[in-house]
Amino acid sequence: MGVGFFSGNGRTGYITMGSNQGKYYVQASASKTQQDTFPLSNNFQVINKTNEDGGNRNNAYAKDDKINLKAGYTPNATDEYAINYIRQNADKGVPPDVAANLAGRGFWQWRYWDKQSLYFLSKTDFGTWYLKSRVFYDKFQNSLAIYTNNGQYNTYNGTVGNPSWYDEYTKGASIEAGTKLSSVNSLKVAAHYKIDDHKEGGANQAAVYEMRDTIGSVGIEDTHTFSDALKLTLGGSYDTEKIDTAQNTQYGKSNTLYYNDALGTSQNTTTGYTTAQAFSNGNTGTFNPMIKVEGKMDGAVSWYGGIAHKSRIPSIKDRYSFKFNTFVPNPDLNVEKTINYEVGGTKRWANGSLSGALFYANVTDFIQSAYIPLWYKNGAAYTQQQQLQNVGKVTQQGFELSAMYAPVESLLLSGSYTYLQMTNRIDESQKITDIPKHKVITTVAYTPVEQLTWFNTFEYDSSRYAALGTTGSGAATKNLYTTTGSLGIWNTKVTYHATKALSLDLGINNVLDRNNYYTYGYPAAGRIVFGNIRYQF
Repeated sequence: MGVGFFSGNGRTGYITMGSNQGKYYVQASASKTQQDTFPLSNNFQVINKTNEDGGNRNNAYAKDDKINLKAGYTPNATDEYAINYIRQNADKGVPPDVAANLAGRGFWQWRYWDKQSLYFLSKTDFGTWYLKSRVFYDKFQNSLAIYTNNGQYNTYNGTVGNPSWYDEYTKGASIEAGTKLSSVNSLKVAAHYKIDDHKEGGANQAAVYEMRDTIGSVGIEDTHTFSDALKLTLGGSYDTEKIDTAQNTQYGKSNTLYYNDALGTSQNTTTGYTTAQAFSNGNTGTFNPMIKVEGKMDGAVSWYGGIAHKSRIPSIKDRYSFKFNTFVPNPDLNVEKTINYEVGGTKRWANGSLSGALFYANVTDFIQSAYIPLWYKNGAAYTQQQQLQNVGKVTQQGFELSAMYAPVESLLLSGSYTYLQMTNRIDESQKITDIPKHKVITTVAYTPVEQLTWFNTFEYDSSRYAALGTTGSGAATKNLYTTTGSLGIWNTKVTYHATKALSLDLGINNVLDRNNYYTYGYPAAGRIVFGNIRYQF
């Protein structure tokens, strides 16, 4: 069990218990986390005082309650059968974009954000082969209220259907079987199947809209061990998606809600987004093969190399969601396909290790959100729309390095560096957003005495591009971008083990109180002080 506190009037607590009666076991846990806000850095510069005036972050409250129950049966050393139930109840505010004009979008609060999950897991060893299974049902419900006024949050935006609600479920099953075909060869096969169903509605709105798709996958993997120093793996999967229903949530609304400019002088009557009762359905299938070679040298050096084809099949949300009148659907969004090439290796010493990897990828039909020259009218305000699009052929290339070193028993040093260069080969003026080129993470753990450890971590991300909007019109339309600036965060924590059962943490996140942005317009927390007490019976 444990309790803790953190800046922003944050408090957290949890308790875990269980019992093992030989072949049977039970586990139960409960947790609660709540915060009123989080502090911004003292270096935060106010951009739009209506949205954020500095100090404590506006509308950054959150509450999360969770329980987890699990019961299992283990008839022998290899087999296990378990059932798991998880329930989560939450509500939270959405801190506003500090840089944007939110007149057309409003200020958001999730009135509830609830999830329930039920799982059955099994593993059975039949001697020459094994079987694993997973059957699950997830239910997710939430409600979003959009307001016109920051601070009070008591005047609803006049959009029909506000507050809105979502009611979703996912159900499905997975199965995996494996066997040794010989002393040097093993084979695995797997199949996955699930149904995603989404319903939504809202206040003053009689209609309930539904979207549903069915997703399946079958895969096979064969591993041949030539020797202790060389191993080859071949595999592949065939993944499918079938759109069962995709109702248009704008059906019946007037086309005059959309305009070709931000002044409302040019109506758009060609979108069809408010005249079609349902979007067209379709099927998608893609084959994803892979090959990987692994080897060892002198017991201290290991290496690998591989080529893999991977696919991102757009979800029903990707294709059809209006995202509260900020996005235009793209039913024709294609599957994003990637061919990955990667080689890497690890060298180990008695008191350390060094690992590295080189990677290169060709991405076809890369999926990314982009602003388009279309504006949605809400009252007197106009909101420029975004759309998920296949922006072209993108290359990803770079490398990763990581190291761990313990010069003395009381000191552990570790770190990693990632370099990632992404380029749109079709149109280099169309930037890849929200991805830093350089990323560094370092950790220092110092244990001067057995009961006390001092942890220090530092993360650095280089600046990343963010989309702002468009300029021009027609064929001359161009995207506008800005950058977030680099990000640097130093965290420190001291852990004291008073007894074998009792431990205490005291720490500071963002020690230097840097003003950081992971996403443009949404500043991360400033200096956060926290403490925890844990007791294990």
